[in-house]
Amino acid sequence: RQRAELSDPSVVSYLVESHGEVLGFAQIRSREMPVTADDEADVELWRIYLDRRLHGSGVGSRLLARLRRTALELGARGIWLAVWKENARALAFYEKHGFRPVGRQDFHVGGQVDCDVVLRGPLETPWGPGR
Repeated sequence: RQRAELSDPSVVSYLVESHGEVLGFAQIRSREMPVTADDEADVELWRIYLDRRLHGSGVGSRLLARLRRTALELGARGIWLAVWKENARALAFYEKHGFRPVGRQDFHVGGQVDCDVVLRGPLETPWGPGR
């Protein structure tokens, strides 16, 4: 499955490495938002994960900036993502970086239905594109 994702031309992947150890990764992909918003976005921040040792280090912010620059280079109109409604840390991180809620979507885990908050963020920050 991961080989297929890495060879998919609609998915861009980045690794965070230190001394040969993978400490995180992020992926964006071309995909329309699952909700209608005033300002549509066509690139999804599909996955972003960092080892807990890097939380609060600024690496996540730099990785997000790289993803925004890549989305701009791809000609995107905007970037969006879905976050589990109970993930307060992630929601605060994205809010700090200019993402705003634009809707909700259900997802299924086993027989349980849960809810994600759909967030839409700018490709440009007050400091310039993806900085």
